[in-house]
Amino acid sequence: MSALGKKTHISCTVRAVGYLALAVVLAGWTAALTLKACEGELIPPLDDTYIYLQYAQAAATGNPLEYQPHMAPTRGATSLLYPLILAPGARAIPRESLFWLAWVWGVICLAGSAWAADRWMARVSGSEAAWGAGLLVLVSGHFLWGTMSGMDIGLYALCLTLALAAVPWYLAAPDAVTGVRRLAGLSCLLFLLSLARPEGILLAFVIASGVPLAGRAPNSVRARWILILAPLTGALVTFGVNTLALGGASPNTLAAKAVFNEPRPDVRANMLHNLPWVFGQITEALFSDFRSSSFGYGTGSVLKGFLMLGAVSGVGLGWRNRDSR
Repeated sequence: MSALGKKTHISCTVRAVGYLALAVVLAGWTAALTLKACEGELIPPLDDTYIYLQYAQAAATGNPLEYQPHMAPTRGATSLLYPLILAPGARAIPRESLFWLAWVWGVICLAGSAWAADRWMARVSGSEAAWGAGLLVLVSGHFLWGTMSGMDIGLYALCLTLALAAVPWYLAAPDAVTGVRRLAGLSCLLFLLSLARPEGILLAFVIASGVPLAGRAPNSVRARWILILAPLTGALVTFGVNTLALGGASPNTLAAKAVFNEPRPDVRANMLHNLPWVFGQITEALFSDFRSSSFGYGTGSVLKGFLMLGAVSGVGLGWRNRDSR
């Protein structure tokens, strides 16, 4: 048994190194395209990236909520955690090279998300399908663009995939002592997911609430409360920082983007009317990797259909296997 466990550990490590190598290749390709398009300068695709880099530089000087030096604190960065992660590097490298720091972090997040998808699939469907899940993450245009944008998307994806992968890992604990250790690990991941982005609080609550539905040990009442307390603690930290720094729980980004802060009644009513379709567009975007002009003669629609069929089939097979346990 020990030899089998050692072999599994080596295989997992080799896959992690492989995902990192592939992530470096893909990230290098995107960087080369950006450098070519931007006359030799690595420029992020969104201006929000510069906002994060500005807050990261402020955090490096010990003032994490100052967008401008010696100005009143603000919460213009959606993620509370991301600027703090970039801060040590921002202190060590020149200002003009900060995006390279975010780029390196994006490579790590892309590889880590692929590895987490691999581990999740290995737990729920077997190792034969695990590598396919990891490769699908790597070649996903959504993951690649998001992690290479310099935004907090990579951090959010990494925390989410790790938290999801940790659920079957926790439920498969062989004994009570191991269960306590894995419970602590899952709780920490849910806490980090809550700090990665505000919507991570909701997803962490969903994951924590869904664990007891598995109906398998370790699943005590105390464990359920510990899992619920993890995102609750993250919410308290997030809204507590906002309240202490700004005098209110809402960050600056919410004040700028919230529908109900729109002062014009006609514009607000139109926004509310279109809101359901916005969520529909977000859902449709999950299957939109095949809009590239390189897919001709309707190939993109066929591939999208296969992807949707595979997703529906996977959910159905998962429920059938769950009921047969």
